[in-house]
Amino acid sequence: MHLQEGPSKTVATVGRLRVRIGVPAGSRAKVRALRLLGYALSAACIAVLAVNVDWPAFLATLHRVDAHLVGLAALLVVVTYGFFVVRWRLLLSLAPPLSWPAAATYLMLGYLGNLMLPMRAGDAARVLLVRDAYGGGGMRALASVLVERLLDVIAVVAFGAAIGFVATLPPAVVIALRLAALAVVLALCVVALVGANPGAAARRFEAIARPFGASVAQALAHRVRQFGDALAIVYPRDRQSAARLAFVVAFTACGWCCFGAAMTLCVAAFGVASPIAAGLLMMAVTNLGSAIPSSPGSIGVYHAFAVLALSAWPIALDVALSVATISHAVVIGVQLLLGIAALALVGHLPGVRSDDAAPRSER
Repeated sequence: MHLQEGPSKTVATVGRLRVRIGVPAGSRAKVRALRLLGYALSAACIAVLAVNVDWPAFLATLHRVDAHLVGLAALLVVVTYGFFVVRWRLLLSLAPPLSWPAAATYLMLGYLGNLMLPMRAGDAARVLLVRDAYGGGGMRALASVLVERLLDVIAVVAFGAAIGFVATLPPAVVIALRLAALAVVLALCVVALVGANPGAAARRFEAIARPFGASVAQALAHRVRQFGDALAIVYPRDRQSAARLAFVVAFTACGWCCFGAAMTLCVAAFGVASPIAAGLLMMAVTNLGSAIPSSPGSIGVYHAFAVLALSAWPIALDVALSVATISHAVVIGVQLLLGIAALALVGHLPGVRSDDAAPRSER
């Protein structure tokens, strides 16, 4: 999988699929600037950690890791992606439904693309793969990815906020986590309002933003309508859609519980006290930190956020960085292995290309 950039288009290649994507010149300049910023942040994080860590102690700590717990953590990450495959297939809700092998292959190719390419290009590749398989359905696939991201953010913040209520942490950390819990509640209220009536919500946000200029208000209203269209695939309007939403939420919770357990095992593999609280907080902080521009794989940035999360406990820097290194290697290793397997399979998957390929809710 790779991207080739030209003066007016980007060519994404996934297996035998080549898709040309037109990108406005202004947007391309912003993408380049964010990419350079990401590399700079990664380099800065690596430099700060490299200067401050005790390298002999760090290497000695790595050698003491419990390999059995790390292996079990890797298995739980695989199970996590299994739950997310089921969730994405439910969110797509296309007819005829995307086959299980195709759903798993496309999802892992998306994760592989996010790992290897900047600016989460793997999500775009996943949308294009669905469009190529069905001869359409790109907007449905894009909406499913947007809803995925929303659910993931809510789940991660909820886990982090829960730690603030049950763990003994520094007061500043507790306040930050409880504010995050409040943010989750407010976000859910906004999601409910936008999902119930996207048009009215767009007009309300446009009116709020009008003092900042007509163009800003119109752009915000357009984004709110797009968000409302994405929410339409899960918003409960009848018994069937309510059941689908319940299953989507359940698989989201199961997936993140498995991932949180994997991070807990990575912490426990080094004998760190309070591994559950530390693992869950590390999961929340590193995943929210992934929104910051960084190099592919979040190298350096991930490690810095993991060390920051673990600093809430009296953990030495060499131990915290060891936990960050192993947990990052577990996740990246699983994504690479499953992504490479998906890359080998994608060219052998049959396309759907049916006139019946439409959202089930439209039938």
